Amino acid sequence: MLGEAQRKQALRERARRLSIPAAQDRSREVQARVLALPEIQVAETLAYYSPLRPEPLTGLLPGELEGRRLCIPATGSDELVFRESSGADLVPGPFRGLFEPPPSQPKIPVEQIDLFVIPGLSFDRRGIRLGRGKGYYDRALALARSDAVMVGVCFAECFVEMLPSEEQDVPMHVIVTDRALHRVIR
Repeated sequence: MLGEAQRKQALRERARRLSIPAAQDRSREVQARVLALPEIQVAETLAYYSPLRPEPLTGLLPGELEGRRLCIPATGSDELVFRESSGADLVPGPFRGLFEPPPSQPKIPVEQIDLFVIPGLSFDRRGIRLGRGKGYYDRALALARSDAVMVGVCFAECFVEMLPSEEQDVPMHVIVTDRALHRVIR
């Protein structure tokens, strides 16, 4: 019987091996669903991400959210730091394939962010997220305001019934895939 850590690692490896056909077109579907959320219409400060495979692309979001305060996470020593960014100024980060805002961009405190668009290798119906295993997002999201909205995004193949979870996991309010929108009931 596999322990929780081994189960999570096996799920991460499975997600990383996924080949997502038509990922660019399907990413447009994910972004359109995110942009249609009522919560995004009232959010003034939004965090989104620079994608890594197999995460949906996010290139359409900045143009559609013009006039809002946008930020993208950058990795600190053991934490995520959210920096103001429209995505046009990204530079290579410390992790292979990850682009992030340069240190010269202003930091935006987590408490000022109204809505987070968060990638995951997988999400489940309870809003639990399977990340890459370092806990950066969970530590950052634990500091968010209680009224901040957490929107998890992934491709439909990465949405599952149930993932292993731990006490520090911060559940999402909404999961958006290229095929559906799932509101988490609490």
